[in-house]
Amino acid sequence: DAREMYAAAERNKVMLQDGVWSRFFPAIEHARSLMEAGAIGDVVTIQADFDALYTAQAVTLAYGDAKPVNIQVSGRRGGQGGAMLEFSNNRFAHLTFIAFPSEFPEVTEFVGTKGRITLEQPAHCPTALTVRIPPVTPSRYMAGNTPSPMQRFEYPLPGSISLPGAFPNQQGFYYMTEAIHRCLAAGLRECPQFNRTESLHLVGILEAINSLRMGNSEPGR
Repeated sequence: DAREMYAAAERNKVMLQDGVWSRFFPAIEHARSLMEAGAIGDVVTIQADFDALYTAQAVTLAYGDAKPVNIQVSGRRGGQGGAMLEFSNNRFAHLTFIAFPSEFPEVTEFVGTKGRITLEQPAHCPTALTVRIPPVTPSRYMAGNTPSPMQRFEYPLPGSISLPGAFPNQQGFYYMTEAIHRCLAAGLRECPQFNRTESLHLVGILEAINSLRMGNSEPGR
């Protein structure tokens, strides 16, 4: 369906933008720039909790177009459970799909060979991130149980937008709509924060996860 929709948009020379609004938050753009610059070394583990879409988009944010070589899933579609994705070069993503209601943390962490980036809760629409880059890793084990130094960056939401009764940080949709307007004004038909290629890649990962979840009726299967 996604491929057909993109093809139709291309034929008609219009923009079709996947609405993964997370990618337009300044904290997430900052995290991406840090990883692309190699600030935390090679990302080897991703840990995220929420639902399949928002946890899986963290995977493509860090690992780009890499395709998983193995996926293990537990739980039924639409409910709690989890997935472990294995990638080449001994890289993994551990995704937890939470249950409503529960007091879930909703934090995303990118663990690298040189440091760690934490998208603070709510991680799919964060207003803060924490960066830990110690002199040596793992810091506690190699530096006499000394915690890693950390930097916290805050990105307050636009104060001009009020949404009574909104879910967390929904004012942040502003970031995506503004980016789309900028791209259209520049003659672009996709946004670099989340382009067509990555959209289709993410859809493929979600399809693989959900196809495994649908048939799971036994714990741990």
